[in-house]
Amino acid sequence: MLPKPDHRHPQPDAADPEGNGGPEAHPGGAPWVPVLERTDGPLYLALAAAIESAIASGELPPGFRLPPQRWLANALGITAGTVNRGYAIARERGLVTGEVGRGTFIREGERSIATVPPASPLPVMAEPRLPAPEPLAVRPVDLSCFRSPVAGLDGLLAPVFAEAAARVARLPPHRYPPVAGHRPHREAAARWLRRFGLEVPADRVMVTMGAQHATFLTLKALTNPGDAVLTEAVTYSGVKTMAELLGLRLVGVPMDGEGLDPAALERLAGETRARLLVTQPSLHNPTVQRMPAERRQRVAATARAFDLTVIEDDTAAAALADRPPAIAALAPERSVFIASPAKCISPALRVGVLTAAPDLLERIEDTAHLADLAIPPFAGELLAVMVEDGTADRVVAAYRAVMGERYAIAEAALRGQSHSGHPAAFHLWLHLPESWSARDFAAAAREEGILVVPADNFTVGDATPRAVRVSVNGNATADELRRSMETLARLAGTRRRRLFTVV
Repeated sequence: MLPKPDHRHPQPDAADPEGNGGPEAHPGGAPWVPVLERTDGPLYLALAAAIESAIASGELPPGFRLPPQRWLANALGITAGTVNRGYAIARERGLVTGEVGRGTFIREGERSIATVPPASPLPVMAEPRLPAPEPLAVRPVDLSCFRSPVAGLDGLLAPVFAEAAARVARLPPHRYPPVAGHRPHREAAARWLRRFGLEVPADRVMVTMGAQHATFLTLKALTNPGDAVLTEAVTYSGVKTMAELLGLRLVGVPMDGEGLDPAALERLAGETRARLLVTQPSLHNPTVQRMPAERRQRVAATARAFDLTVIEDDTAAAALADRPPAIAALAPERSVFIASPAKCISPALRVGVLTAAPDLLERIEDTAHLADLAIPPFAGELLAVMVEDGTADRVVAAYRAVMGERYAIAEAALRGQSHSGHPAAFHLWLHLPESWSARDFAAAAREEGILVVPADNFTVGDATPRAVRVSVNGNATADELRRSMETLARLAGTRRRRLFTVV
């Protein structure tokens, strides 16, 4: 939590390189004061990230002068040294340029405006009396998406990025890399797959730019527009978007407490003549269901009987230690298995791992070649370095520990409200009473300053569950998580009244 701002008027300081002028007015009129993301890392990194985000969104245009450091420090309730370091990192990233006595400016493309003299010389004078900064805006607690909860993650991964960059620089730059990845990258990916109980040779593995990229390539390679594709009746929202883009017809397979209903799968496979099933048998996103071994065997048998290819997405379960055999291990000739370190290490890595039977893999590689020509090798090097030097194991262990703590906080705060979850999952599935719809509850939570995702986002078909997905990851402090869960429990226990107007 950021300290409360000091609302006294800042005074000029000879040591402040920007102490000769007031804060530059935001294009909308008011001085620019960022809202720093909650983070367990250094605040100066959060400030640099806020500058980068504001530039990307167009909020800070080229040539815009950032507020003086001491004034912004006062506005944010942090030290001037923190602001100084944040500005310095922004300069190192090529986002801003500055000069003593003039200020810090957003760069204009590749050209530094520090070399351009101002239209009129700026007199050296004491900083004028400025309006007291307003208190920081209260941001909602975002429990709608994934953020890594591992403290100091930037420090843990910095050596990985540096080593990966050094290795990439030694790769042949005069030709395209192999579409499935360089051999060492595929070998590292094969080692990563051992976490899921899969022993596959490197030539049956492909490195991708994240699990979503792998899923899209697979759907594109194995379907034609208009095809029916089976998936759980509640599925990852990205699959719905991909199907829409590719012109596919999703058919939801009914679910129970152990995942998709195998009898319904057999019936729908025969009725629709679908040739593809997309499933998440381990820590299903969003319901957190876990399919037992006996049901996985039945799904594998159904795939063989009805000529189904199974896309098994294990992205949300990467931190799960105790798991039944993957469907891909039971029916390898009919399976495409997709995994990623995004949910257990970092979503910023954008690296995915895919393994499939040789004929399926060849079709997916051909599609990747048409779509991308090749995968940038940096992602493969990141994975290789993490697997080789033990960083992957260390971060996953830290992730399991902190997620166990946060899940315990969430469970205690929910006070008996019905929900599904697991300590290795980044989210839980909060079941709602009949008086609530998922959308109404999400809207009410937003009014309380909490963001959750209604079941509508994940539903295939018309039968929308009364439930919301609630992340328990690192976008909120432990105290914010506890208070937010208590608020959600209170809301769930409150009967929603609908008002009707008679005219």
